Amino acid sequence: MVKMFVEWMKAANDDLILLNDIKNNEQITNLTAFHSQQAVEKTLKAVLEYRREEKRYLRCIKYNHWWIRWEWI
Repeated sequence: MVKMFVEWMKAANDDLILLNDIKNNEQITNLTAFHSQQAVEKTLKAVLEYRREEKRYLRCIKYNHWWIRWEWI
């Protein structure tokens, strides 16, 4: 459990390092958006891996096609 948490956080940090290098390059804004999303997703996976022992699940609430909040169930 903790090992996977650390691995996901390392992967998210790699995306953040890359973002720091490319954030001012206007020619690759699509890559900036992609790696931003990847960093958030990997961090969320790390949290889910860490909390897996509690056997709780995360649900995203959607309203009018917008994701508005996450909640533990």
